Amino acid sequence: MLKHILVVSTPDSIEDTLQQTKPIARHLGARITLLCRLTPSSSPGGNHFIDPLEWHIHKVEVKTGIDEMAAELRQAGIDVHTELLDSTDPADIIDYAEKQHVDLVVMVRKTDNVSDLMNMMIKNSSVPIITLHHDYQPASDMQETECYQKIVVPLDGSQRAESALPMATMIAQLCNGELVLAHIVQKPEMPRRAPLSEHDLKLSEELVRTNHKQVKRYLEQTADRVQCLVKVHINIDDNVVTGLQNLIEEEKADLLILCAHGYTGDPHQPCGHITRSLIASSRIPVLTVQDLSTEQGRAARHQNEAPHTKVR
Repeated sequence: MLKHILVVSTPDSIEDTLQQTKPIARHLGARITLLCRLTPSSSPGGNHFIDPLEWHIHKVEVKTGIDEMAAELRQAGIDVHTELLDSTDPADIIDYAEKQHVDLVVMVRKTDNVSDLMNMMIKNSSVPIITLHHDYQPASDMQETECYQKIVVPLDGSQRAESALPMATMIAQLCNGELVLAHIVQKPEMPRRAPLSEHDLKLSEELVRTNHKQVKRYLEQTADRVQCLVKVHINIDDNVVTGLQNLIEEEKADLLILCAHGYTGDPHQPCGHITRSLIASSRIPVLTVQDLSTEQGRAARHQNEAPHTKVR
């Protein structure tokens, strides 16, 4: 069960992050810890060399602001705790999450890129992470009591990809939502300087039909094992990422849940190419489940640790 949600934010995105976190916290019955990252760039003027007194005043102002937001959530029945993190090192956030037994991390993405912080969090932490686009707005008919109603889970047939299913099933059950087990049958690449012959086209079409048939059987068997409302959705496309983006729009999904690595994912990378592309491009929340073990994550973190500076 997800009982403790860690919201990682900066002063300029706290309010939006909390508003998007509130529905799932209510449904999960989870408490929220708001961890506000303070860096010199978050201070007035964004100067890396600031006066200690100005820095102290800035911290007091930020803490007062987030405490007021937390008080509003408590009035809505959500248990909220606030913390300031005076650090620029992602390892400090990961260590905090582990020590506080966090079950889910929530972060906001402000650009169409995956930040270094998100990369480090995804790679080195075993805690699932939801990334929110800063201007995401839930459907107009979604009430705060409904949470996520249509959850897309891309599966490529690998056991790694299926690591996302337990989390997706639990959230669907708690939110009374529907899972969409999704797959994109990719058309084979056939680079030619000349147009494809009729024979080549028939070979390509036959391969697509065979793959579609096998995928359909696999997804239907997987759906039989899922203990919630579920459907299967298969599309055919030249590009997997584009195909999934179109599928998400067709389903009017409000949450995407996927594993950090799929069948072809490199475990030495924070996440695979498809996962990374979907996190960077998605306008709906993306929940990433890390398939690497806690021990692997810690080993990677210790290997990549570098000196960092804390503002005091």
